[in-house]
Amino acid sequence: MKKINIPFRKKLAKLLLFLPLTAAIVFIYLLYKSDWMIYPGMKVSSYNDKLNDHGNSELHLLDTTHHKLLFEYTLNNGAPYPYLGVSIFPESAFVDLSDFDYLEIEIEANKSKRIPIHILVNVPGFSNSKDAISYRQMEQEIDYYPDQKIYRLYIDKFKTPSWWFSKWQVNEDKVGLPNYSQVPSFSIQNCQLLKTGVRERIKVSYVKAGKDNWIPVTIITTVTFVFYTLIYIYIKFKQTRSISSNRYPYQKLNIGNIADEDAQKIIKYISENYQREDLNSEVMQKELGMTENKIAAIFKTSLNTTSKKYLNSIRLQEACRLLKETDRQISDIAYIVGYTSIPHFNRVFKENIGCTPNEFRKNLLKTS
Repeated sequence: MKKINIPFRKKLAKLLLFLPLTAAIVFIYLLYKSDWMIYPGMKVSSYNDKLNDHGNSELHLLDTTHHKLLFEYTLNNGAPYPYLGVSIFPESAFVDLSDFDYLEIEIEANKSKRIPIHILVNVPGFSNSKDAISYRQMEQEIDYYPDQKIYRLYIDKFKTPSWWFSKWQVNEDKVGLPNYSQVPSFSIQNCQLLKTGVRERIKVSYVKAGKDNWIPVTIITTVTFVFYTLIYIYIKFKQTRSISSNRYPYQKLNIGNIADEDAQKIIKYISENYQREDLNSEVMQKELGMTENKIAAIFKTSLNTTSKKYLNSIRLQEACRLLKETDRQISDIAYIVGYTSIPHFNRVFKENIGCTPNEFRKNLLKTS
């Protein structure tokens, strides 16, 4: 079985790193829900207490021009509980509200302080399209303030008023939970605190359904950020550990075969300190407690080289490893292995390896 070469595996690993980000973008796209404009866009009609409750409440104006819903009314005595409102309904029988979290409405009123908003919900096997009241009434009131125009009403806060259960002699167990996938209409009703005989004017600029997209987006973004942060920490840790653990990777010397203890001491010293920028013969003499002649004699006898050449060979072998296994800049690698001058590093590298560090790395890519 043919082995996958290392450069290909590196490219594959980098490609795989983008998969979580791609998945996150796809999930955000799939979960994101745009606002749905209910009004303007749907039909509008009015209702009052005259037909069913023999009331006298009066609608003076219902105007839907200029993409605004404007109505004026007066509640009059007659019905036990006078009422009047406007309905917003679709061309089809039902609309699906189940994927949304809230209704948002821009509304202005002259005297109103508490304005009920209704969502009608179909109850299969119970509701009758010929009788609007048979649809389950889900209600939430706007506490209206003159200096506030836009209100957000969360759908899970809508409740069925007790009068609806009483009228039909049913309870929650019988009709079940509200199914917002079958909504025949919405309505805006008169202020509950408005006295009879008082003329009121209400203007609605829009009604729309929306979803709290920030919740899934925040979760996905946070998880993705944490994932890539951990990957970054892991890579940095691995690089640091790799450099640290490869202080003796070059020439496997059998120290036991060198009888001279001073030779063992010198080899170990260089293996542990080769990356120091100030390491030279004078520093070695001082820290090892040996003369220059003794150090030179040990290198010639035991390793058949000089201390300078041996130090360069150690540094260059580590430089070659870093050029091959990391994407660090050449200047960084030079400083890591102990060179203070980039031109000097390039010259020593070419004299010993036969090409410049940049050419060495390019040749690796060509042969991969």
